[in-house]
Amino acid sequence: KHILGPRARTQEEMNLSFQGTFYNFGERYTDFTKILFVVFFYSALFPLGFFFAFLILTFQYCVDKFSLVRIWSWSPSIGPEL
Repeated sequence: KHILGPRARTQEEMNLSFQGTFYNFGERYTDFTKILFVVFFYSALFPLGFFFAFLILTFQYCVDKFSLVRIWSWSPSIGPEL
């Protein structure tokens, strides 16, 4: 983004390189709940799963936070005109 954008030949190419990518919070939320349900389901057999789930969810939080600030595009405004 910051390497190819300034080297673009036209303004349209530069705008496309700085435009963010699409994201879906519903998909991220289902990944979160899927990890929690699997950990709770197998907690009697594998109690160490809570520790692994903590690590996975912490890593997922950090990646989502970085992506929200740096990579993903602005979310569309939702209002009464829809």
